[in-house]
Amino acid sequence: MDSKTFKGEWWAPDDPEERVAGIIEYMPSGGNAELFGVLGTDLELGRDIPERPIDDLHQGILHGETTDAELITIADAVVAEENNPDVLSDAGISTTRYQFSRIYIGEHFDTEPAFSQFSVSFDGLAEWFGASRVEMEVPDEEDLDEVNLKFYVKEHKEINIDLQSAQLTFFISPGVSSSSQETTLTESVSMNICLDAELTFKEFRNEYLQPLQRYIALATGAPVQPTSITGIDSSNVQGVSILTNIPEFAPGDRSVSPVGILFKPDEVNLEQSIQHWFANESSAEYMFNSYFGIIYNSQLYLEHEFLSLAVALESYFGHKFPDYELMDSGEYRDLREGIVDGIPDDADAKDRIENLLISIGNLPSFSNKLELVIDEFHQVIELFIDWDSTLSQVTDIRHDLAHGLGRDYTSKQVAIARYRLQLIIECILLDIAGIENEHKAKILIQKYQDADFVDFDPDRPPQE
Repeated sequence: MDSKTFKGEWWAPDDPEERVAGIIEYMPSGGNAELFGVLGTDLELGRDIPERPIDDLHQGILHGETTDAELITIADAVVAEENNPDVLSDAGISTTRYQFSRIYIGEHFDTEPAFSQFSVSFDGLAEWFGASRVEMEVPDEEDLDEVNLKFYVKEHKEINIDLQSAQLTFFISPGVSSSSQETTLTESVSMNICLDAELTFKEFRNEYLQPLQRYIALATGAPVQPTSITGIDSSNVQGVSILTNIPEFAPGDRSVSPVGILFKPDEVNLEQSIQHWFANESSAEYMFNSYFGIIYNSQLYLEHEFLSLAVALESYFGHKFPDYELMDSGEYRDLREGIVDGIPDDADAKDRIENLLISIGNLPSFSNKLELVIDEFHQVIELFIDWDSTLSQVTDIRHDLAHGLGRDYTSKQVAIARYRLQLIIECILLDIAGIENEHKAKILIQKYQDADFVDFDPDRPPQE
């Protein structure tokens, strides 16, 4: 989403007569409102309304009308700074600076609005779909000498996918981009989510927008961000444009490109894949956060990337095997107490040993967790790497980095381990996206067969 500036008059929903001028600046990282006045203050009498939290005073909402007559609703507004000098002394003007997370353009709302539909565009969608709506007309043999080439634009295409309590539709459409120098045929891909019941934007973001963003980021192998969001309800068929805080933009060189795409829509059963993703992705939230934190941030040190991926896999174990223990809890308690009782009371390490036995003593080690997590993917993983040696090195590096032991590892060794962990996580994410092992292998082979960190043998087919 592009940064925008709005100039106009602003007021609290419960007091539309008291208006102040101001400048609103929206940026993807956050919003800032500079108002030349203090809402809730009677300037004529010089009498301040008793200080109250912003949620009490304005319910976190501000209304505005721009100099272009656009209606604006600002949501989640909080006072960041207030300057209210004594108006009777003419010591200056009152100003207020608000911070906010969301703007609705086109309508005033007294409370957080709910919508029955959302239209969303992401950067990279057209590159991901890849099927152009613009084609060249190939001339007949007798016309090959003609200089002029002809192009035609295919009709738009729709892909409908049923989700729980919603229908998702992809619109693939041709378009025209014009400038003073040229007119260019373009294509665009957008999404519409029609809901069975109205949702606020926050609810929609958590239940639909973020899962879709993660799915597309996985498929494209690049950070993707919403470029436009429109909320639609029965009273406003034109829709309300929504500007909202999104994660920091990644560097431009990490945009979607054919080289980095993991899989395209026509390479999978898109409907089944997205349905499977929505049904299962929430069970691995912490793994997603760690993995996508690397996808969206190219400025991390190599060691941080490695540890994030290691944590991602370890956290996924907790989701997949939430009740896993090495021993029956009662038997282990008796064993633990017997061990602790055998340690002299004056031993410096007694408390530490007891705490370790209580917290992690009955849980598998990091290497055991990885073994359990990838058990069903061995056939795919071993196409690329020797798992036993990889597991040993990953375990050693993770232990040394996590505990600051300072063992000697070359950057190349850490990099190899880091990217092997990424391959393993992507294999798991493909499984969450409902893609079978044989197809997982084909997708990962296409992406990684020439990578330096794998030992892929093109003559060795996937095992049955």
